[in-house]
Amino acid sequence: MATPTFLHDVLHLVERNGSQSVPADLAGDIIRGALTFVLKTQHTPVFLEGRPRERYQAVVRETLRSVKASGEIKAQLSPESRTAIETQATLRCLCKLKYNASRHSQEVITWAQNVTEEINLALTAVLGLESGGLATQMSSVVLSRNRAFVCFDVYIEGCDHLIRAEIDSSCERPIYYVQKKEDTFLVRREPSMDAYVASRLLHIQSVDAGPRPYFIDESNPPVYDNGSRLEAPVDEELKELDCKAEKDCDDG
Repeated sequence: MATPTFLHDVLHLVERNGSQSVPADLAGDIIRGALTFVLKTQHTPVFLEGRPRERYQAVVRETLRSVKASGEIKAQLSPESRTAIETQATLRCLCKLKYNASRHSQEVITWAQNVTEEINLALTAVLGLESGGLATQMSSVVLSRNRAFVCFDVYIEGCDHLIRAEIDSSCERPIYYVQKKEDTFLVRREPSMDAYVASRLLHIQSVDAGPRPYFIDESNPPVYDNGSRLEAPVDEELKELDCKAEKDCDDG
């Protein structure tokens, strides 16, 4: 089974993490991140057939790096942003970051999940909340040249589920712009982005039936079939399929 092998690699990498101990709560975050990855990718046939061990380890290392880095990342909220999250228990954020890696949706979304987790942990600390005091829900990830725009909602745990459902289904929300400067995420209200983000979400919803987060690479516009985004497998999976085809031919 793929999942036990994956988790074994997670535990092994945590154990030999530069001879440095990892606090129990951080180890828990790493394990949850690993399980999330498995659950989000197990629908891929190639994953079930057996993804290379190196692939597991690369994702585990990235998860570990992200969680460790989150302890060093800070957040700075503008007065309006702090008031909004403390009184309304939610923010809709748009984070703009440089991006020069794989442009396959699976890879980009995994990267974006790490980014939102870093922001989540930084906001949790600056707001003085306990671990797990914030939840995030990504709406969309858009690549534009060498920039990535990640749109997501932040909720304080305990936010009324009806309010959360209403916000989650709405395209029109006040936008809080997130910018990373050195080791700090700066969060500020940005009214000029409200209409733009709403229109982009409405457009994506009109052609993409989900699930979320929606993904668009403006350099390679997506193609849809009855609401499903069509996309070639990642390069690594293509190589696996080629090797399998060659093996089948040799066995034949």
